[in-house]
Amino acid sequence: MSRRVLLFVFLTELILFAPLETSARTQLESIKNFLDDNHVGQDGFRNSSEEGVTVSATADALQIANVLSINVNNTLDILYYYQRSQNPDGGFGNTPDLSSDLNTTLAAVRGLGYLPVNWSQLHNWEIFEYYNSSVSKLLFENVSKTTGYIEGMSHLNFQRISLWLDYISVAFSLGYTPTMDSEMMIQELLAMQMSNGSYSSLKLATNVILLLNLLGQEPNDADLATKFILAHVSEGGGFSYSGNGAGSLEASYLGVSALDALGKINSLEYKNALTKFILSLQKSNSGFAQNPTSLSTLHDTKLAVLTLFMLKELDELQAPDVLQTVGFVDYPWLFAILPFVLLIRRRKL
Repeated sequence: MSRRVLLFVFLTELILFAPLETSARTQLESIKNFLDDNHVGQDGFRNSSEEGVTVSATADALQIANVLSINVNNTLDILYYYQRSQNPDGGFGNTPDLSSDLNTTLAAVRGLGYLPVNWSQLHNWEIFEYYNSSVSKLLFENVSKTTGYIEGMSHLNFQRISLWLDYISVAFSLGYTPTMDSEMMIQELLAMQMSNGSYSSLKLATNVILLLNLLGQEPNDADLATKFILAHVSEGGGFSYSGNGAGSLEASYLGVSALDALGKINSLEYKNALTKFILSLQKSNSGFAQNPTSLSTLHDTKLAVLTLFMLKELDELQAPDVLQTVGFVDYPWLFAILPFVLLIRRRKL
């Protein structure tokens, strides 16, 4: 037998009988590990391996854990981290050394809502008072200045609608009904649907529909609004902002959110294709990304989980079809060469 064949036999025996460094896991288990990998120390979570711990990333992680019923360790330390990130004005900075900003404050309140803490023990804590009272006043003042509410709620656009959507949802979660001219807001939102039932963009359409839903309303023509949303489904199953471009995770999340608010999820003819598209965006490090070429983040993983939740497809994460390779050995490749390896071994014998 030649040296080349002997070498090949030696290598294949090494592959066959050495311990394999590959473990099969479900996508749900992979997400659990992704959360663990991005839980830095005991403080909180980072959005990706290239970033540091932030309040907003921690809120995203806690929401993922809540939807998937994943236990999060060190919840009291996370609560302390939130405290250190709160400023004297009552708002939150994204890290303990940053000044307050509206988006982080909104994220912080959401994150606190997912922490399994005993609120009855926090009466003497500043964070308890903030969570139950001062946040409402702070958010309303900031959002009013940002959106132009003081000027009469005129000239709503995507950014302003998004802020109102976040503010009102957080206020409701606090059991607080914001003081505002909701009737004026509803009329302006309704006027944003064109006569043919469309909107100027998918982003605007979804935010208008979601805010109307929060206010107990729906578009003037819900059926045409649904058709406009569905027109943005791409060939690959995901939603695309342009309608005929490549699908993205964010566009898919927004499209499904709008259909859910309209009660039209069943109108999604290619639900299975969309589910497969979402699942295909999970990366080798177990997190999800916006598209096949981008890096995974906690924020995008949250969007993927929430989209699957609205589609009632979370069970798909339990499918045992995910291989995470620690070394260079992978099961499908090994099974492909196995017949040839066995043939050589028989010849050797």
